Amino acid sequence: MGIDEQFIAEMMIPDGVHDQKSDWTIFFLNQVPENTVTNSLIDDDPVTSGEEQPLLYVLNLVRTVKNPNARRGANVKALALCTPHPYLHIFKPILTMALDDYFVQPDVQCLARLFDAVNAMDISRAPVLSRDEMLIMRATERKDVFAEKFFGTELLADVIAKDGRTTGPHDSISSSISMDTFDTDLVAGVRSRKSSFTSNSAHSHSPPTSLAMKNDDSNEDFTSKPNGDSATRTSFDRMSVASSVHLGNRGDNSSTGHGSTAPATRKIINSRDTHFYTSFVRYYTRLKEGYLDLPVHCPLFTFPEEVGDFSLIKLINTFSSSNPVLGSVTSYLHSQGPQTHPLVVLFNALVTQKRILFLGQRCAAGDVANFVLAACAFGAGCSVLRGFTKRAFPFVGLFHTRVLEDLDDFIAGASNPVFETVPIWDVLCNINTGRITVRKDIENPPPPPPLPPTTHLSSVERIGQGIGASIPSTAGIGGTGAFPAPPSGLAPKSSVLRGEDDESRGGSKKMDESENSDTMLMEDISAVIQHHAGELLVRARVTDYVQRFVRLTARWENEVEKATEIDHPSRPYIDGHLGSGVTFIDEALVAREMPSNSWRIHAWRGNSYYKAYCHDFRAHLENRHIKHIDINHLVSRLRYGRNMSDSEAELIMRSLTAYVREYHEIVELLALVPPHHGGITPLCFGLFHPDANIRDLTVDFMTNLRSYPIGLQFLGGLNYFHRFGYVRLAQQRELGAAKHSNGSGETNGLSRSPKSTQGAATVASPNRPPLEVASEGKVIPASLELPLEYHLPPYEEARLASKVGKVVPALTKVPHKLPSPEAVDASDQAIDELNGFLRELNLQIHDHPELSWDVKYAHDTLTTFMEKQGFQVTRHYLADQLPANTAWRAEFLLPTKSGKPLTVVGLNSEMDALPGIGHACGHNLIAVIGVAAAVGLKNAMEKYSIPGRIILLGTPAEERGVGKVHLLKAGAYQDMDICLMAAAHATLCEITITETESLKDVRSDQVLSDEFGAIMTNRHGYPYSSHAETGASTDFGNITYELPAIHPGFAIPTTPNGANHTPAYTAAARTQEAHERAVAVSKGLAALGLRALLDEEFLQIVKEGFKKRELV
Repeated sequence: MGIDEQFIAEMMIPDGVHDQKSDWTIFFLNQVPENTVTNSLIDDDPVTSGEEQPLLYVLNLVRTVKNPNARRGANVKALALCTPHPYLHIFKPILTMALDDYFVQPDVQCLARLFDAVNAMDISRAPVLSRDEMLIMRATERKDVFAEKFFGTELLADVIAKDGRTTGPHDSISSSISMDTFDTDLVAGVRSRKSSFTSNSAHSHSPPTSLAMKNDDSNEDFTSKPNGDSATRTSFDRMSVASSVHLGNRGDNSSTGHGSTAPATRKIINSRDTHFYTSFVRYYTRLKEGYLDLPVHCPLFTFPEEVGDFSLIKLINTFSSSNPVLGSVTSYLHSQGPQTHPLVVLFNALVTQKRILFLGQRCAAGDVANFVLAACAFGAGCSVLRGFTKRAFPFVGLFHTRVLEDLDDFIAGASNPVFETVPIWDVLCNINTGRITVRKDIENPPPPPPLPPTTHLSSVERIGQGIGASIPSTAGIGGTGAFPAPPSGLAPKSSVLRGEDDESRGGSKKMDESENSDTMLMEDISAVIQHHAGELLVRARVTDYVQRFVRLTARWENEVEKATEIDHPSRPYIDGHLGSGVTFIDEALVAREMPSNSWRIHAWRGNSYYKAYCHDFRAHLENRHIKHIDINHLVSRLRYGRNMSDSEAELIMRSLTAYVREYHEIVELLALVPPHHGGITPLCFGLFHPDANIRDLTVDFMTNLRSYPIGLQFLGGLNYFHRFGYVRLAQQRELGAAKHSNGSGETNGLSRSPKSTQGAATVASPNRPPLEVASEGKVIPASLELPLEYHLPPYEEARLASKVGKVVPALTKVPHKLPSPEAVDASDQAIDELNGFLRELNLQIHDHPELSWDVKYAHDTLTTFMEKQGFQVTRHYLADQLPANTAWRAEFLLPTKSGKPLTVVGLNSEMDALPGIGHACGHNLIAVIGVAAAVGLKNAMEKYSIPGRIILLGTPAEERGVGKVHLLKAGAYQDMDICLMAAAHATLCEITITETESLKDVRSDQVLSDEFGAIMTNRHGYPYSSHAETGASTDFGNITYELPAIHPGFAIPTTPNGANHTPAYTAAARTQEAHERAVAVSKGLAALGLRALLDEEFLQIVKEGFKKRELV
């Protein structure tokens, strides 16, 4: 193995083991030559010469069983697991069971069973989150954050209910996911609502931090109870396993995310907390009588410096300010002199790489190890710095002193009191007494260079952000303090924070000269611990503190070295050029602290932690998604800027609108604005700016956020005033655009009754304005759903033509009639007879979401179905003229005896889904509507000998790829007289437009719309208000400019927060009621097609009206 076996044995059988019945320890491999393993034990590619081996984490369980016949009166055995994952505590249950077996039968087979069981655990389908996504996930308690990344894996698997019935995947999701409230408030006009993103409502709980099975969906909240009693705090040291729960066959599909399929018969855990990926370990007992499937919940949001289930609260409570630091007073450890808080001394010792020893006499080895692991996270700020665990030895014995004494720095734990007298440590942390001692003869580093005698501060450096609510410029690589804040009024702010808040508001409150950022940290941490706010908030405060230390270092480098390697260069906004670099809200405080911080800053800059941070920052600059601007600086300016000019504010908002457009750009920005620091509220202050341009830019920025599920969740965290301000401005702009282009206009919507809008998402989205094309060729989706009181006035027949000022003649009103009610009945009956098959087809498309042109499954499934219905099907239609071969065409014709040209009714079936969240636009419904309408129309034509021709096109790439534009250019629509397609989505998705693929707004034919509305109202009980133009932009819009066509929308029931492009809408699109409404729409389209085939006068009016509109 290449390991000193005695070294490992001493790690596995720690000191004091005879005093404990059972003890857990953690240690690492590949730190020193004595514990470095060979490449043969690592699955990854062999490490090249000169390259460091990756750190491996070892979880060890040792148990002592008293036995008077045994040597030393007890049997002691230990088992350990080695893993590359820092969350190794998830293996505690199986290690416990394996050690039980090993005591009964200590043989190789027992070890082999343990080895096989652990290595068979499948995490290949776990979502892989980026660093920014992990920071966002840490910031929220929502159980559905990034739920779209689970689609196709755990969240889409069928759940076996207790009564044996199979529940649909999205039925399960919809009951557990807490959706955003932003779109719901817009539609229903809700005046106030708690944000489920930041509130402590029933839908917002702390993510479970133990591995306990929560079959009752209960969670422990970290807030205070209403009666004032402290709620139970979440902990990181509890573990339980529901061994009676068995997971069935997982299947062979190991793909992640979108497009993968979960086996229909799988049993999975009811938990739907996306903070964790649920897998299992199948362990066979020693008697091989059966096996147990042990569920394990792998956290998706932890960083390498967070190992195991340690507690920062315990570390902070142990080394409190009531126990002054003993020993020597040094300039770089005691940054505030002899009164420096013990934890500040510990942090300084950690970042300056001193030899630190935690000593706990007669303490369990696991308890001592947790102090060491907590110290590693404390020094790293959890997610800011790295390298601490590489130098950590969570528990050592006297045998290991020969290794430690050769190291320049380490963080170690021990229980043997002899270590207090062994001269290998610089800082001793006594767990029993809570005192920290600095060795008297500790070596002092060289003094730092002197600070400039006079500091000239630029205007940008006087305007920044507060200490406790910092958004540092280095947050892009170090992260933010991404944990939930306590509820309002839970923890009082320290005087430092209060002073900074006053400064940010232009107040004149002055801070006490004795206060500093270290005091602030201690006050805040003490307050949250006293109010039982929990581990997460404490970690957030520690993260804030370490980030501020990094920012102080960047400022120090700018002043002393005239340049910094860990941040952007500091410069203010000048002459239309944005500023960059670190900012602070109180420069007087920074100036006071800089001399006392110089020593520890200088010491940190000389060690490996600083070099690693420099490397990370350079990598961040190379790989960041938001280019050309210092996004952290802009966020800081919006958060705490004072006396900001209108020109700077406008340029900042214009930059956000221009550079923060795509998903990864959105995520990178949102990682800098966690909810406990106010979320995106500072970015939305422009809604109330006196400058109209700034208000418009803010609306554009917020509208773009709505294009993404994570953006909707952050928007849901805004207060009522920001929400209402956004709705009001967007509505005003829409009204202005409508009056300018149309004079007025009525929306197109299909719903059971006006009341249904309260409980259903109106898919046809009333009042969605057209997309606005930006100068860079991107589209700003300026669409939104407005409260009912903001709806536009009814459509008027006389409209103003856009831009030219001409009046469009009123189109001829055609009375509604059904030339052959019997034929319509036959069509409806044919659709009803196939309803069961249509439902199955609907679910097949829904449960196999595919993207853009890559809709192979939908292509094959739909064409096979249409062939069985007697249509002439062309698979891979126009493949030589399209970007892919997944379009298809189904045709049926019944010729006339006279040989007259046939009327051609065109229909469309869309197939593609959205990345990550599946069919959140309802294309599974649109596909079935096209198929059902074609089948119903064909049946009526055959039964009553109605000549005509049906062309049903399977159209890929509506969401991304403008598929119908390509089909139109290839001639797919040239034979059609009319074209019909339902709208189960109002095209909220963002589309990139190029010169060859420009989209047009939908110009629904009014005569066809009127007739369809009459059919739906009179025959199916759906009140329908038709109009000539929807104002939306989709690839079907181009079709409406080439031939008479309609794009009617219909509503499906969903959750209050289930707007388009959300997981809730995906779930709603799968329900039986959504299917039934789609079937009703298909009947209406088939009836409309029958009138076009039977009523030549009606068809002629449609064609003439289309020609007249072309001439305007």
